[in-house]
Amino acid sequence: MKKQYAWKKAFLESFWRGEDVGRPAWQFSWPKDKLPVLEIAHDPHKYARSQLEAIKEMEARGIPDDYIPCLTPYFGTGALASAFGAELVWEGSIWTKPVIHNNPKDVYKLKPPKLTDGVLGRVLKTTEVFLEESHGDYPVRPTDIQSPLDTASLIWNYTDFLTAMYTSPKEVHHILALAADFIGEFVTHEKNLCGENFSSIHHPQVWAPPDFCLSMSDDVMALLSPNVYREFGVTYNDRAARDFDGILLHTCGDASQNLKVLLEHKNLKAFDFGVTETPLENVIEKLSGKCVLLAHRGLNVMPHFDTHTEFAKFVLERKRKDTRLFLLIPWPGRAGPNERTEECLRYLKEKAIVGHSNDA
Repeated sequence: MKKQYAWKKAFLESFWRGEDVGRPAWQFSWPKDKLPVLEIAHDPHKYARSQLEAIKEMEARGIPDDYIPCLTPYFGTGALASAFGAELVWEGSIWTKPVIHNNPKDVYKLKPPKLTDGVLGRVLKTTEVFLEESHGDYPVRPTDIQSPLDTASLIWNYTDFLTAMYTSPKEVHHILALAADFIGEFVTHEKNLCGENFSSIHHPQVWAPPDFCLSMSDDVMALLSPNVYREFGVTYNDRAARDFDGILLHTCGDASQNLKVLLEHKNLKAFDFGVTETPLENVIEKLSGKCVLLAHRGLNVMPHFDTHTEFAKFVLERKRKDTRLFLLIPWPGRAGPNERTEECLRYLKEKAIVGHSNDA
């Protein structure tokens, strides 16, 4: 990692350990690839150069946040599912075609994959190229890691999979066990490949130490009742993370009904959510003081925010003294900082959120 990030690294290490660092962590959202993923993912060197160019543009702006650039070998949400035979369709985005439909017994045809099956061989090759091209200046994060539930929902037709939790629970347990074991194995391999240049969080794109957690997206959580999520979610998240020092979970959608159940994981270290999806007040009530809360804007329009400052103010005014908050503020785009960005920075400085660093 570049020396200019030494202060941020030290701050975030303390923050993730749960030490009193005097303020929330925060950053503007990360830069996007200079070229669409569909154009560059087939060439790992072009992929690396695209991300490095975007990172250097971001660095030149000198934003005084807690952002540490990382390279991301993204190959769609179905990367892990592809190892089980799901087809990835590269049209507009990266879509996943399930291989199981209305016959639950088809789960018994699935075999434990090799680490290079599906698109994962390309993920690992791209990771190697990222390490080579960045010369150790920037960490590399995992590919998009979907939870056992999410991975299974991409292998098995979504509606049929959800229905099977009630009609064929034995088969659901079978596929979730396969997915959980493979997730743990694959992320461990990624971590070993990167060594000290590994950032353990795949999403959101914030930096965390190599040994901090297993990071997974768990969107199916938002659709399940507490009892169903306890049986099929918590059980297999913990199984996937058994060789890791805790879990970070991200979800899209409103997961309010499962916030208490999240605490039944053996070691929930952090929860990432959209403020316009899972209401902030619910998250604060159930999880504040129990894990790190990573709050981003989300996909919906309510509550509505006209500016970055409105969003930051909304979150900061509702946090409690025991809230360990990582605030993720939307980036205005390739044009760089604008008046709204500067207004937000002034507000954060007034609230003593902007820290000092040795980046200059």
